[in-house]
Amino acid sequence: MNSIKILTSLILLSFFSCLAQEKTNLEIYTELVDSSVANLSSFIPDTVKTINLEMNTGSSFEVFNSEIISGLNKKGYILSGQGAFRIQYFVKDAGVDYGDIYRGGIF
Repeated sequence: MNSIKILTSLILLSFFSCLAQEKTNLEIYTELVDSSVANLSSFIPDTVKTINLEMNTGSSFEVFNSEIISGLNKKGYILSGQGAFRIQYFVKDAGVDYGDIYRGGIF
């Protein structure tokens, strides 16, 4: 009898885990930052290796400043206040669209 309860519990848990959100909001925002750094680096000429980075991400998104800096460093750029190539990185607004949150299901 206990094995039936355990089996039923495992089936229910696996079913509900399939319905869970696939990625957290933090993971989505981190992917967006990585994508924006890749996009940004495509506009920087190949001859430029030292950049002057000005960031204005606002207090809500300030946590991603280190991700931006890390992403640029991984691409081989040196951040310096004296760089000849100036980049302004601004985050005006960001959000996550969940699509149809009221789709049919168990509840």
